[in-house]
Amino acid sequence: MYHVGECIVYGAQGACIVNNIGESTFSKEQDGALYYTLVPFGENEVSITTPVDSKKVHSRSVMNLEEMETLLLSVDNLESIKVRDARKKDEEYREILKSADAGKVLRLIKTLYEHKVTREHIGKKITSSDESFLKKSVKILCSEMAYLRHEDVKSAHRKLVELLEHKVQA
Repeated sequence: MYHVGECIVYGAQGACIVNNIGESTFSKEQDGALYYTLVPFGENEVSITTPVDSKKVHSRSVMNLEEMETLLLSVDNLESIKVRDARKKDEEYREILKSADAGKVLRLIKTLYEHKVTREHIGKKITSSDESFLKKSVKILCSEMAYLRHEDVKSAHRKLVELLEHKVQA
């Protein structure tokens, strides 16, 4: 169980601060179940209420700064994701986003970024679906980076883009 004030990575939302733990104010039935109230890092006007014992969405404690830096430096060694069945690509990408696994999310970012650069070289764009997955995955990773580095999400985003531009080859 997480604690109030702790920063966690909550599925496809990215880094979130545990703002409260208590019974839901939305539930008509007072079943005694406990819920987290989460505030996405850098988005104080939004909150998420989720059951403490939720099995649907993965969550984890944030990694430490050293682990994040090591992960980022490994980007050029990560293999791109190879999807065997194009019809299942979106489903596979969605599962990666919900996994709260920073390594998988970075691998997805690398895959989509490489694809984007390749398409741009021939004067084309990636699909709107791929663009959406790229934005979501970058948001997830950058929110955790920003929290760990004590900076805003935009600064973390700029640093990630710089890293990708230098490390990723199409």
